[in-house]
Amino acid sequence: MRPRTAVASRMSWRRAASGVEQRAHSVKATQIQSYSATCLPRVQAAVEEVLAEILRRGFYGKGEIELSVQDGVIQQIRRRVEQFVQQ
Repeated sequence: MRPRTAVASRMSWRRAASGVEQRAHSVKATQIQSYSATCLPRVQAAVEEVLAEILRRGFYGKGEIELSVQDGVIQQIRRRVEQFVQQ
């Protein structure tokens, strides 16, 4: 058997580290997919509500959707519709 050199041991360490990173990435992707399945319908519903209010004849103003995100997770969904008064 050949003795391990410093270069060979560093390369094996890098391979092991990349495997850990790949596993961590796949776990995070799974968590994001499960979170998206529960949160995306709420975001879509908020957008549909705002669009239903502002896309009508005679409406002058603006509609806003605000997402508060912390560490990649949506904490709050705020919707706001402001109608300007025509004089």
